[in-house]
Amino acid sequence: MDMTLVTGKTTIAGSPRSILLIQLGDIGDVVLTLPCVRALRETYPHARIIVAAWDKGSELLEDCPWLDQVIAVAKRSRSFLEEIRFQIDFFRNLRSLHCDLAIDLRTGTRGAIMAFLSSAPQRIGFYAEDGKLWRNRIFTSLLKREYTPDLHVADYLLCLLEAFGITTKQRIPELVVAAQGKIYRPHSLAGGRVRSGCDCHRGCRRKKSG
Repeated sequence: MDMTLVTGKTTIAGSPRSILLIQLGDIGDVVLTLPCVRALRETYPHARIIVAAWDKGSELLEDCPWLDQVIAVAKRSRSFLEEIRFQIDFFRNLRSLHCDLAIDLRTGTRGAIMAFLSSAPQRIGFYAEDGKLWRNRIFTSLLKREYTPDLHVADYLLCLLEAFGITTKQRIPELVVAAQGKIYRPHSLAGGRVRSGCDCHRGCRRKKSG
């Protein structure tokens, strides 16, 4: 893959004890992020791994065996004062996680702000062409990788982690659901973007609490 490190280093300092992975995409993007979650677990088996996703997509991660906590980012209509109180509480709770590493898998501003306010000393993300004013400056390391139609989305997301030595041999998304839950199959995910398939498992162990 043609990748360019725009700023920072391609090494992770130390061994992170708490990692925040941010995926504020749609439900399909959340599923396609699962190889990234697995790569983090395999690379840092003792770390606390937290994934932040929009509330609807976050429900798909409740039984994922490779993460410890899911943060559901709610999209709701609130009054101005309610929104202020909500944001203050949300980011206070985010900082209380004491993350050592934050990774944003998108190029928008919301995820970048979350990465910054998590207080993680290491913040990794994709370079955004329209983020030169302030968004790109939030990250300590930025990777530039153009997405092309022939590239599987799961591989595109995983390439960000691989640039920093975070890898997995299982590149196909594996959606873990509870015994009574729904099995999501490839044709129902992200408009058919899961071209190489998506393995689904029933009755797998639930995610760790704590």
